[in-house]
Amino acid sequence: MEPDPVLVSNTKEWLLRAQEDLDNAQHDLMATPPFVRDALFHCQQAVEKAMKLYSRGTTQAFGRPTIWRSWGNCAHG
Repeated sequence: MEPDPVLVSNTKEWLLRAQEDLDNAQHDLMATPPFVRDALFHCQQAVEKAMKLYSRGTTQAFGRPTIWRSWGNCAHG
């Protein structure tokens, strides 16, 4: 089965945006003084993008991943 070209294109674009977040975080940390809070924000954004891609990819292929059910259960008590 061939991958959906639109999905592949969107995934690459999303990963490029995550890489930009990491590049921005590195830039923030090289400043004098370093912008630690901004760097942490960019790192969080990169991780969030990666997790969303993983979630969507595994959901499309296998249904809702177990890890998300577990986190959902924790969030709702």
